[in-house]
Amino acid sequence: MISAISPQALQGLDNYIRVAEVEQVVDSNQILVKLSQDKRVFELWVCFAMGNMPLPQVGDRVLVAGENVDGGYIIGHFPAQAVPHQRFSIEQDEASGKTILSVPEGDLDLRSEQGSICLQAAKNIELNSPQFALETAKGEFNIVDASYQGLRLGASIAQTKLFLGKLNTTVGRLIEKAKNVYRQVDNLNQLKAGRMRTLVKGSYHLKSESINQKADKDVRIDGDKINLG
Repeated sequence: MISAISPQALQGLDNYIRVAEVEQVVDSNQILVKLSQDKRVFELWVCFAMGNMPLPQVGDRVLVAGENVDGGYIIGHFPAQAVPHQRFSIEQDEASGKTILSVPEGDLDLRSEQGSICLQAAKNIELNSPQFALETAKGEFNIVDASYQGLRLGASIAQTKLFLGKLNTTVGRLIEKAKNVYRQVDNLNQLKAGRMRTLVKGSYHLKSESINQKADKDVRIDGDKINLG
């Protein structure tokens, strides 16, 4: 049974090093361990003194060192279960002059908990992956000259605004579908086509200050009733 800490129970713990078992972990400065002294078992609050290493978990064995009964420091950690460690290497390729950060197994996570991440290069920044995902609440792209090449491009956008000085579009086949289309052209609106066909299910209205229609050959008008004037 674990006994309460008393000066008598802790006699002989001056300048001690003991193997203990972790009972509770609050933070790096408050770790409760259980160790033995003179065939008695008691608890002691100690601090973690192994830098950025992972904190021990309940049930792990640790090596505790201290000067007196007021506490101690964990200077060794023996996990109850094996903790996997990701290995990485930084190499210098003399032939190409590249510095290579390599992670043979697992994922690589670049994270800034309270700051920003900035990537700067005097030349190119290249991303090469079978799949690429970008997720953010707000984004801004400032690119002087951009190009896209691919087999397919899909987009689902709730609202879009485009301000273009000039737009040139060349497609093999164009299919457009919309519930309503409103277009405003301040000056000239010109359409040049080999053939033209307009199919209107309902009424067709055309209004202009003046209309000039000219055909090199026949002009045909067919209707149940034609009103002129």
